[in-house]
Parts: sequence; C-alpha cells; structure tokens
Amino acid sequence: MPTTFTNIIFDEVVENLAKLINDEFNISVHYDEHKPPQSFLLTALNDDFVTNLSTGMQREYTVEVGYQLKLGGQYNKNSIKQVSNVMERFKRLIFNNKILSSGSQWFDAQVTNITYERDEDDGSLLSATATFTCQNTEVIT
Repeated sequence: MPTTFTNIIFDEVVENLAKLINDEFNISVHYDEHKPPQSFLLTALNDDFVTNLSTGMQREYTVEVGYQLKLGGQYNKNSIKQVSNVMERFKRLIFNNKILSSGSQWFDAQVTNITYERDEDDGSLLSATATFTCQNTEVIT
C-alpha cells in the first residue's frame, strides 16, 4: 500500500505565503529568480521537527523571502526608503496573518530577520532578504 502524505512546506506554507504577498502587493512572486524591475523570490529553506503528537506531529518551516528592486535612477535615500517600505509592510502583513485558516495551514508565523544590501557589481540593484518561519500541526491518519 503506497504511503499517503501532504506536501506541507509547499502546499500549506510556500503557496499560501505567495498568495498573501500577491494579494497585498502589486509585485510579482517567483520561485526561480528575480525579475526586474522588482520582484519577490520565495525559497523553502527548512522543515524542522518540533514534537510528536498522539495523532501527528508539529513542525517548523522556514522560507527565505527575497525582494529586489532595480533602480531606474540614482541610488539615494529614497531608494533605501522604497525597499524598506516594502519590507516593513511585509512584516506587518505576516504579523496580521500569524495564524492562517484557524491554524490549519500555519500558526506562530513571524519574520525573524531582514537583511538589506546593495549589489556590489550592479549599484542599481537593491535587495532585502527576510526569514519567514511558521509552524504547522499535521494530523496523520
């Protein structure tokens, strides 16, 4: 008899995160590479065991959320503000959705850190990378 399973990290976490971003921002979401002039890039990083339960298990999932902006003009304080505005809004979006679908898709969602950088080879590229974590309880029947 084949093993039945649910692809939690993709179906419940990554896809729902992409939907949240798409519903909030008018910025494309990708899984392979950034697309100019601006885009989000989602990369699944970790699937960590938290605890066994009598009817399943609890796990913590980590997704890297990259945002990149290719500037049309000169790098200045407004450029930094534009990128940081997007990430501040993203943090608030996750805070407002720390529990998704009454916890059946995820709970305890948070942005644990954000790193900002300017590309050394192409000064017109600014990026921010956020670490998104959440937990899920999978019921195994």
